[in-house]
Amino acid sequence: MTLNVLSIGGQIMSYAPQPAQTNTTLSLGEINRRLKQLGFNVHLAPDVAQRIRNTEDPSRFIEALEKAVNNPRAKEWLMGVLQRHGLLSDNAPAPTPATHPQQPSQQQEQRSKMNANGNSGADHIDMPPEDRMSFHVYGGKSALCFNADITKGGVHTVALDGAMAVATRKYDWENKIRVQMTRQELPAVLAVLLGYSASCRFSNHGADKTKGFTIERQPGKFFVNVMQKDRPLVAVPMTDQDAIYVTGLFMRQLGKVFGPEYLTMLPFLMQRYGALINARQRMQKHSTT
Repeated sequence: MTLNVLSIGGQIMSYAPQPAQTNTTLSLGEINRRLKQLGFNVHLAPDVAQRIRNTEDPSRFIEALEKAVNNPRAKEWLMGVLQRHGLLSDNAPAPTPATHPQQPSQQQEQRSKMNANGNSGADHIDMPPEDRMSFHVYGGKSALCFNADITKGGVHTVALDGAMAVATRKYDWENKIRVQMTRQELPAVLAVLLGYSASCRFSNHGADKTKGFTIERQPGKFFVNVMQKDRPLVAVPMTDQDAIYVTGLFMRQLGKVFGPEYLTMLPFLMQRYGALINARQRMQKHSTT
């Protein structure tokens, strides 16, 4: 049966059998669900799915996803794709299909409440699928992932992950540094991304207050640092093109805080906020000279 790729985007990978008149569509959520059922402990973010679509044969990917339940060769091919894109290590064991995915064990529920360093009592809550969104920014030695998140108080925000490279296009996400931005930090970062402020720096994150991040606007790009005491610095340049998507994520999260009228207020809010931040930075610079 010949498969025809129709689109990629909000519906990440779609195909229709040529003889049929109706289309069968796989959303990104459905693709991630099937990968999990096949035993792959991965989650494809939109930008990663786009990269796979650009470098692999999308129709073959979908066909393998359909056949992998009963076809070991199809499953091996999927594993190779995930390894090539840094989602699995080269020596990863063959996946075991997940059992009872709707009934996580008590240990799994506890792990879902743990932060990136394994500390229980994390400062975020589980998000419904429709609220999940993330965007990766890759550098040569490290990478970033901006994630939609919700604080334990129910406030929509953004969590920033930083991971070091372990090989070409492969990153150690299991040992990432995660920083969840506060409601005060969210507009400060957006002011930098929109050009109303030059930079921002925040620290004292994490249970032991040893984590932090900086974002600085530079000619033609931004530069982002994620740091934690006694850990290598995650430093990644972010192009203006990548910043467009990251900015959209921040605007989306603040929109969930302020409501539908937020976009009409955004220019005034950011201009006012940027002016306050710039004035404060000038005062601090003057006091140190």
